[in-house]
Amino acid sequence: MQETHRVKPWMVAGFSLSSIAFPRDSYRFNIRRGRHATVVSFPLFVRASVAMCAWFCSGRSNTELVHRLRASNVITSERVKEVMLRVDRGNYAPNFAYDDSPQYLGYEQTISAPHMHAHALELLKERLVPGATVLDVGCGSGYLTAAMARMVEPKGRVVGIDIVKPLVSLAKNNIEKADDDLLTKGVVTLECKTGWEGDKEKGPYDAIHVGAAASSVPRSLVEQLKVGGIMIIPVGPEGGNQVLCRVQKIKDQGPIEETFVAQELLGVRYVPLVRQSPHG
Repeated sequence: MQETHRVKPWMVAGFSLSSIAFPRDSYRFNIRRGRHATVVSFPLFVRASVAMCAWFCSGRSNTELVHRLRASNVITSERVKEVMLRVDRGNYAPNFAYDDSPQYLGYEQTISAPHMHAHALELLKERLVPGATVLDVGCGSGYLTAAMARMVEPKGRVVGIDIVKPLVSLAKNNIEKADDDLLTKGVVTLECKTGWEGDKEKGPYDAIHVGAAASSVPRSLVEQLKVGGIMIIPVGPEGGNQVLCRVQKIKDQGPIEETFVAQELLGVRYVPLVRQSPHG
């Protein structure tokens, strides 16, 4: 008999996955309730290898940090390596900028660890091309907003949004330190908006990055993707099991849950994607 393990229930676009068993060498299972989006799960050893490599990647400078991420195969492409060399994390992290760990920004928010930024850029790189339109939900420090902007400039655009007004100001101030041309040329725009709603007026988007964990994939964000567009989003309850997911829009028409394919990538732990900020 084939060995199986269980997947706990979680939500995709408001529809619940049943807790189902599937073979360890099988990557596919479906949402229960008619013909809904396909979810692909990668083996646990793949998830573990990404996390374990990251512990050895801290550096004494931005250059050393990036080269260690590359040597550990967290960064796998020259494009991502070059953009992370260009956008100095020291301008965005308040403390221990070159440690491969999250850093507290204030307002109950963090800047993600460098290996997670690298992983996000690698996952989105096929859509982060010159001229692309990108949405960064939970722009926080502004680091990933700037990095993605460097990949889509000069004619592309990255919209960074955050529900916490002081963090929008922080992102602007950080970008102005060494990447201010992104603001003056209009490659980056920053606004105070909720991640659950996104920014429909500036879409549709080739890529969406979500930097906080949603209890379910927001319908609004799926709708704002272009066909073929990709969203990277952590999904799961606050303090519980969360999974980083790759969501790709496959069509515009039909019920929302039939318009995308989702892939479960690796276990993560993020701050929650909140609907209302207590900080103004």
